[in-house]
Amino acid sequence: MGIDTLVKPLRSWFWSLDLIPYDEGTWQPTMIGGTTAGTTTYAANGRIGNYTRKGREVTASGVVEWTNATGTGNMRLSLPFTSASGTRRYYAASVYTDGITIGANYTPYGALFAGVDYIELYVPANNAGSTAIAVEVAGTVIYTVTYFLS
Repeated sequence: MGIDTLVKPLRSWFWSLDLIPYDEGTWQPTMIGGTTAGTTTYAANGRIGNYTRKGREVTASGVVEWTNATGTGNMRLSLPFTSASGTRRYYAASVYTDGITIGANYTPYGALFAGVDYIELYVPANNAGSTAIAVEVAGTVIYTVTYFLS
C-alpha cells in the first residue's frame, strides 16, 4: 500500500472539516508613496484585486492604473492582508509596468517584506543591489505575489 493511498483520504477528510480556511475574494488595491502617501486619482476600472487564501498562504493579483498621484518616495501597491512578521520573511512579486520610468534593459520586480500589507517596486542595479522605483504621476502596474500570514 503506497503512501498516496493513505494520505489522499485523510487529506479529503481534513479539508471536509473546514479546518483550513479557504477564501476567494476581491479588494481595491491602491498606490501610495512611501514617504508621503499623497492622493491618487485612479482611472475608471483602474483598481482591480483578486486573492485566494488557503490557510496562511495568500496569492494576490492586482491591477492599479492611476492618472494623477501626489505621493513621494517609494511606490507602494497594497495587498489584501498583512504578511507574516519575523526574521527573513521576504517575498518577490511579478510585475508588469506601463508608463513607469525605469532604466533601459531593466526588469522591475516587487518586494514584500515582513509585517506589511504592500509591495514596493524595484529595479536591479549593476552589481549594486536594487533601486526603488519612486511614485510616478501616472502609470499602470499589474502584479502577483504569493505570501504567508502570521
